Amino acid sequence: VNNWTSGCLLRRVLVAKGHCFADVFLNDGPSPGRNCSSASMSPCDAGDLSVFGVFAPRGSLPAALAALAALHLRRRDGIALAVAAWVAAQAVGFGLLGYPHDPSTLGWGFGLGVAAVGSAVAAHAVAGRLAHSSPVVRLMLAYSAAFVAFKAVIAMFALWLGGLAATFDHNLVARQFLQDGEMLVILLLLHRGLVA
Repeated sequence: VNNWTSGCLLRRVLVAKGHCFADVFLNDGPSPGRNCSSASMSPCDAGDLSVFGVFAPRGSLPAALAALAALHLRRRDGIALAVAAWVAAQAVGFGLLGYPHDPSTLGWGFGLGVAAVGSAVAAHAVAGRLAHSSPVVRLMLAYSAAFVAFKAVIAMFALWLGGLAATFDHNLVARQFLQDGEMLVILLLLHRGLVA
């Protein structure tokens, strides 16, 4: 398949040039070469997990990054970091991976940016209220708030762009929460390694 799948979008769903650029196909309708009768993970080979492949498709970075930033940065800096990560992801997607410039893709790109900022705001709000709690509790609750905020914004955009049913699929949400938690652990280990 050398084009965008139609009717199967949650986030950018692109299978082109022999690479997997997204993780979710939705049940919004059939697509050439794809059965979108239920939410499913797209197949990605190990070779597809390049630096950009891990960064761009999974959506793991916003909630994890927001939670970590909430404990170590001022709110304004955390939001700036979320925007910078979003800009980098968009530059990779549109500049290197050839995302199309159609209204749906641009809408989801904008939605992901709003969701990233929402994650940062939610994480900082929770972490700020728990200033006297242990760092582990603050990190876990900031991460949970960031994830919920991210999903809530994505749900609002899904009302507009389609894919609302899969946004609330409990198996998919649980899988994403765990994957995003893995990204949080990786970022935490990187942070500890850099400041140690």
